[in-house]
Amino acid sequence: MQKPLLFTPLALRSVTAPNRCVVSPMVQYRATDGQVNDYHLVHLGKFALGKFGVVFTENCAVEPRGRVTQGDLGLWDDSQIASHKRLADFIRGEGVLSATQITHSGRKGSTKLMWEAEDQPLDDGNWPLIAPSPLPYLPGVSQVPREMDRADMDGVVADFVAATRRAAEA
Repeated sequence: MQKPLLFTPLALRSVTAPNRCVVSPMVQYRATDGQVNDYHLVHLGKFALGKFGVVFTENCAVEPRGRVTQGDLGLWDDSQIASHKRLADFIRGEGVLSATQITHSGRKGSTKLMWEAEDQPLDDGNWPLIAPSPLPYLPGVSQVPREMDRADMDGVVADFVAATRRAAEA
C-alpha cells in the first residue's frame, strides 16, 4: 500500500521535510523583548514531537517599531539569536524542519495584546510607526503612521536582510 502524498518527504532546495504537514505561523504574542522563551519551546515543540514536517514560529519583527504588539518575537538584535537557536535546535532534533516568518507591522503596529483588545492602540508606551502611506490601520482609532521615505525603505530592507542572517544563524 502506497503512503498518501501528504506523508511523503518534500525536498526544499538543500533540505528535506520528512512529510508535507506544516505548522503555519500562529500569533501568540508571548515574547518579552522579542526573545523566544519556554512558552514557545513547549507550544512549538509539541508540533515537532508530533512529527510535523515543518514547524514555523510566529511572526518575528525585523525591528522594534515593526512589532504588532509588545509580545512579538523579534530578530532585530544579535542577542535574540541564542533563544531562537534553542527552539530551532529542539525542533530539528526531532527530525523536522524549523522555519520562521520575518515581518514588519507597518501601520498595524503598537497595539494591545489580542486578548486585551485586538487591534486597539496601547494606552501608553506607543512607539512611532512607519508605513507606505500615512493611513491608520483603523481610521479614528489607530495612530497615524509616518509615511516612509527612501531612507526608511532602504532601512527596512536592510533590517529584513539582517533578520534573515540571524534566522539562518539560529
